[in-house]
Amino acid sequence: MPDYVDGNMPKSLSVFENFINKHTSKYVVFNDNLRRALVLYNNISYKNEEGLINLTEVFYLEMIIINLITSLEVYLKDTFLDISQYITVEDISDKGVFVTFLSRFFIKNKYFELFSKYGDNYYPLSELIPFRVDFQQKRKLVIAYKLLLIDLENLVTSDIWNNIFDKKDGYISKRHKIVHNGFFESINSIEYLDKEFIKKATIEICQFVYELDKVIVSKYPKNKYPDLYPESPIKKSY
Repeated sequence: MPDYVDGNMPKSLSVFENFINKHTSKYVVFNDNLRRALVLYNNISYKNEEGLINLTEVFYLEMIIINLITSLEVYLKDTFLDISQYITVEDISDKGVFVTFLSRFFIKNKYFELFSKYGDNYYPLSELIPFRVDFQQKRKLVIAYKLLLIDLENLVTSDIWNNIFDKKDGYISKRHKIVHNGFFESINSIEYLDKEFIKKATIEICQFVYELDKVIVSKYPKNKYPDLYPESPIKKSY
């Protein structure tokens, strides 16, 4: 632990303190996962001295995109689950969105079971959420966040949104193909998967997550929702 100077917080900790006061704990986790995803990036040249494609490095690039999308999905899922603990079903103002949410997540029966159990809707939304939240589908993700009064589709430009979430060519779709199509997709990915692709995907995903976290901090501030935020690294004494 760095020494204190004149009773002031060391600069490195001051910067961290400022960071955690402006972002949720899940944003901090997202950055940790992002660093793991990119650990191989600087070690990849993609082509050998003869200019031929190195298939091993293609596999490394695939690992990066897989972990990059995993970082995004973990942030989206865990953030939604965290906030849903603070919201009761009764709090949801747009009942049409709620009905669509029940339908898309196939939890209508669970809703009726909970209503029968409690006799009202004054229970946390989190109790209604299925054990496995599937946010790989854009239509499910968008409707879930609308329950939190967050419009995901308008956080970034339409180009960035489509680059991430397009059903056919988005980063999430490409990760899905890499995971489920095996070596066949590795051959196909040679056409597009290189360091520049990874760089662009990283920048755009980070921009999306950053903009989303800003909205969350605004709508769910630390003074009202402290459990959404990381604890300070320094305990003040009085």
